[in-house]
Amino acid sequence: MAAASVPACPLLELPAELRNEIYRCTLVEAGGDIRIKKESFHEPALLYASKQVRSEALPVFYGKNTFDLFIVNFDSSVGVLWHKKARKLAKLHKVHVEARLSTACNPNWSNLMLWLQRYHAREVLSSLNTRVVGNRMGDDEKITLLAQMFDTAKEFRDMPWARVEKNLLGFRRLLKLQHKDWAKADEVATSS
Repeated sequence: MAAASVPACPLLELPAELRNEIYRCTLVEAGGDIRIKKESFHEPALLYASKQVRSEALPVFYGKNTFDLFIVNFDSSVGVLWHKKARKLAKLHKVHVEARLSTACNPNWSNLMLWLQRYHAREVLSSLNTRVVGNRMGDDEKITLLAQMFDTAKEFRDMPWARVEKNLLGFRRLLKLQHKDWAKADEVATSS
């Protein structure tokens, strides 16, 4: 019995220039970022049409779009997954992936510290910075304090995390003193 043949992908019968234009038209978001949330990210179905289509279209999708990593309550797990994906794409396909952060954050010290630890260990691409989160998190002093925490984690990457973590505890006291929401969250965390 002869093996059933897999039908050829009609897209591959087109000239490469036309295929590239089709990839750009179908895979590049016009005027907007592609939002990446912890619980949901699926690559476009076109990337699964065939190995050749994936090979040709993957650099277009990841190289021509900007991805918005949506961080909720300082849970950096989406950033860790994205960092792994971006490193793999850079290595295998020589693609630079552009990503930004958006946040919807209620104070959560343990999540923030885990994010800082991951940033210190280079497991996440990005840190908080005033350009990204300025209009979403509230007042500038809080943003500045949080950004300084990430700067500290980066600056002391050559030190063991336990020493860096001790230095960051001073920021926790400042956040609690200057911002009621952090003080309230800390009270809830310690009473649980």
